[in-house]
Amino acid sequence: MSKADISYYDWELAFKKREGEKKSSHSNNRYLTSTGIPESQFREHLEKWKKENLK
Repeated sequence: MSKADISYYDWELAFKKREGEKKSSHSNNRYLTSTGIPESQFREHLEKWKKENLK
């Protein structure tokens, strides 16, 4: 194999690895809010905050 072939295969393997990491992290972040906590936990926090601060 030439250096160009080896370089291409190295790039291809690295690209596939990064794509796999992006997919797994993206699916995990689907249920998170912009603050990084789950949506259900965020709603609970808002309700608690409303009760304590908006009497």
